[in-house]
Amino acid sequence: MAMYDQTEAPAERNRATVNPYDPAKSLLLGWLIALLTPRDALGWLPSAVFSCLAALLIVSKKADPVGRMFRLNPVSLYTLAFPVALGVLLTSLELAVWEGIDYATGRALGRWAELFPAPIASTPSARDILSACLVAPVAEEMFYRGFFSYALMPLGAGWAIVLPSVFFGLSHHPIGMAGAFAGGLIAATLTMRHKSVVPAIILHMAENTYLCLLAVLGSRYSGRENLGDVLYYGLIVSGILLGLKIRPELKLLWNDVKGAFKDFGARPRFGQNMRFLFKHWSYILLVLVLAFSIALIVLVSISGEPL
Repeated sequence: MAMYDQTEAPAERNRATVNPYDPAKSLLLGWLIALLTPRDALGWLPSAVFSCLAALLIVSKKADPVGRMFRLNPVSLYTLAFPVALGVLLTSLELAVWEGIDYATGRALGRWAELFPAPIASTPSARDILSACLVAPVAEEMFYRGFFSYALMPLGAGWAIVLPSVFFGLSHHPIGMAGAFAGGLIAATLTMRHKSVVPAIILHMAENTYLCLLAVLGSRYSGRENLGDVLYYGLIVSGILLGLKIRPELKLLWNDVKGAFKDFGARPRFGQNMRFLFKHWSYILLVLVLAFSIALIVLVSISGEPL
């Protein structure tokens, strides 16, 4: 597929010095720094900011240019229209699924989600909005779709798309894990297609900005004769209908995502890559940390006591 014809490979990639273990080390170090940083200082920043800084520290003596390592290549403005529409569509679809399941389960999903710290307040502050709509999209896309994906390219394009998306999804609020994984796959596919992380950043910004808009409108107009609900659900339906306008692009995107999974699961390379990655302490420790997080989610869910 044309999506996998990378200008970075093969000769140019053979000269690269960033290796597939660097992202795991950077992610762990970033999480540690975020954990130790007081919230009143810079602790409110997304952990991906610290992971990006950790990546720069870890590879500071390597030859890869920062712009290439984070895939900060320019793209045309025309290219960015689709990610904006796609971000609105994906957010609307995810919220529609949440609301549908919540309604079908007698609001059990909402009660379960409240057991865990919310990623953003129902009435977000200016700092929350800045973090969600600007800082998080830039930092997370630069790290996961930029640095992480770039470092895994020697293993294959499918691995550079799928594996960072798995870790990205598992690092989110429990109710948002599946959506973050799907969004990560799409963002990584766009990055691979355009050889730039910029479309992924715009996609992520559109998703989070639309989510914040819905939260602000729902909070501001709640109790006004159901006006808040009308605005909230009206915008969700409008966002879903937007998908009808971008059907051809969605079909091409879906084909690219399927190609990524096919490349990721290709044998015997799948087993070879797994053994290569998980013989290193960084990936072993990363999986243990995430396993602990998942176990904690299960325990909180069983006990019913908020985290």
